[in-house]
Amino acid sequence: MILEKLSIIELEVKYNIYLDQIKLKAIRSIQELLGEIHFETEIVPTNDIEKLNDLLNSLKGSPLSENECEVIRSLITSDQS
Repeated sequence: MILEKLSIIELEVKYNIYLDQIKLKAIRSIQELLGEIHFETEIVPTNDIEKLNDLLNSLKGSPLSENECEVIRSLITSDQS
């Protein structure tokens, strides 16, 4: 019984690591896209999710992944808290 519980905990930890790796990949992608922006000369819509998504979609040349969009939502909503 205890070994089964330990196996379940191990699987949960591995799954969380997998999810975190996906999130890290999305964060790095957003960092790269934001690195293309010259913040002193360009206006960046940091308080509007849709406009920021549009800007980053344009820079990427394709739609952002759902994970990238989630990172953007986290950025915007954490700024407004």
